[in-house]
Amino acid sequence: MVLGVLLNGLGLLGLVIVTGRVRHRWRAERDARLAAQARPWLLALIGGDDDVAEPLDRLSALGRREWRAIMPSALTLLAQVRGQGHDALALLFDRRGLAGDALRGLSARGAVARADAAYVLGLLGRIEAVPRLRRLLGDRDPQVRAVAARALGQIGDPVAAPDLIGCLSGARQVPAHIVVQALILLGPPARPALVAALARGEAPVRAVVVDVLGFTGGYAGSAEAVPALARAVASDPAEEVRARAARALGKMGTRECLDPLLDATDPAYPEAVRAEAARALGELGAVEAVPVLRDLLGAPGYRVPHSAAEALRELGPPAWEALRVAAADAEGPAGGGPVAAHAREALAVVELRRGVRPPVGAVARVRPPSGH
Repeated sequence: MVLGVLLNGLGLLGLVIVTGRVRHRWRAERDARLAAQARPWLLALIGGDDDVAEPLDRLSALGRREWRAIMPSALTLLAQVRGQGHDALALLFDRRGLAGDALRGLSARGAVARADAAYVLGLLGRIEAVPRLRRLLGDRDPQVRAVAARALGQIGDPVAAPDLIGCLSGARQVPAHIVVQALILLGPPARPALVAALARGEAPVRAVVVDVLGFTGGYAGSAEAVPALARAVASDPAEEVRARAARALGKMGTRECLDPLLDATDPAYPEAVRAEAARALGELGAVEAVPVLRDLLGAPGYRVPHSAAEALRELGPPAWEALRVAAADAEGPAGGGPVAAHAREALAVVELRRGVRPPVGAVARVRPPSGH
């Protein structure tokens, strides 16, 4: 009897599973049909035509089932399109009440609901959501914190910059790459907060901040960023921050960066900082640095002379001539030593870029000492 009850129970369970799968498949097919019927109006809405009144009215009047079926496609398009198409979609979502629903969803009990709400508000660029999104940067759920950080970057209100920087440390952090993306989206208006963080943040925070300044500092002048980065190169307590600051000066590409980078090649600076400064001079396109970089080819170790050779190969004919002079010792029986080898390697890259076949043996590579 027990076996019969068990078999009946198993049969009932199987029936429930099969019925559930059938219903799920039927709903999926129904939603696909409904979405297909509404998709032409959705495409017309973002198609760039001046008159979007009809597709907007049609989509605004969709029934609950039809709207639920087409909404995932509309959200995907909202994340992809810009300009008039984005504005038309945002207006559609306003008419459907999605912005209001999302604002209320920021206080939902479930983490998934809070993250979904933050995601929608970021896509819509709703600035009224900024205060509540800033609070969500301290949410107990890491996914919610990450989505809130992305949303703040998309909305673009620089008032959020200190909060985003604060997410780089503490018990409830946001991954650095997400914070960096958000801060870059905020652009130059976030620069004062970044400069302030260089003076008081922890070393890992300062390291991220100098990277962001390197990406954003040249957007609209460099009156604030260059002095802050120059101070970091010269005197930050952390060697990693100093090296990253040198790299950031090279990325900014302004003439004001030249003197701090030349200073950073001095032997009094750590090797990692000197190497990054040398490479940054090449990225900066500073032909005036050729004599300094030529001298650095003879610096001890591997990193500094190798970076100097890499920089020289980026600076055009005057620098290439300096490399040729340094490589001339390669004709001797000992092959010219490390200086000539660094120069030959850089020249080989130059010739390959110019479509000239390098001479045999020209790509002999200097190998760094073990441990580098």
